[in-house]
Amino acid sequence: MPSVRSTRVTQDPPGLYSPLLPTVVVASYKGGAGKTALAVPIAERLAFAGLRVLLMTCDTQEDARFRLGVTRADGAIATRNYGSGSVSVAGIRGEKVIDVLYRK
Repeated sequence: MPSVRSTRVTQDPPGLYSPLLPTVVVASYKGGAGKTALAVPIAERLAFAGLRVLLMTCDTQEDARFRLGVTRADGAIATRNYGSGSVSVAGIRGEKVIDVLYRK
């Protein structure tokens, strides 16, 4: 398994919390900016590299689930395998995402 190293820009103030796992966030306040179009291929490439990826989608459309071939019948959390890695996708809303990442 490849090593993952967290980096911060030197000008960034220190965070209040540290994620429990290596984390990539794709976010924007604007709709239609390409967040899902970017997040899904990143998750798939990491899975093809042998990693287990949790993709949390916060939008009500749940387009990320659709792009991964997940249907409503697959349940709230569904997993797709990519070689030795996998992508688990979950639709989570609001502050619950922060709770999952930081176990507040």
